[in-house]
Amino acid sequence: MLLKKKKVNQKEFGTSFDRLLNYNITEDLDIDDQMLELADSLLTNCPILVNFQSVKDVDKCNHVLSFLSGVIYAVGGESYQIGNESYLIATDKAFEDGSLKRWVGEFSIKD
Repeated sequence: MLLKKKKVNQKEFGTSFDRLLNYNITEDLDIDDQMLELADSLLTNCPILVNFQSVKDVDKCNHVLSFLSGVIYAVGGESYQIGNESYLIATDKAFEDGSLKRWVGEFSIKD
């Protein structure tokens, strides 16, 4: 008998913007653990706003952004720079209701 992983029926309440996880990367905690926590959030369709304000090492910021970009590429999604030190990262499904796109239109950095 083959055992299958039980799929959890997850109900989503409110808009994607309502579920937005505001996460401050900190150098006090292990960067790799923080990246895995954020990846898990993305995989459960939770959009994240990653703030690098307290990180002084640019290489650490680039490492986190590269990793999360790979995750979002693998599952399908987008990322936007919001301000100088913050990035919105979410799956395509999280953008479907339009709440994140409206917010991005107001606050993202324009090229």
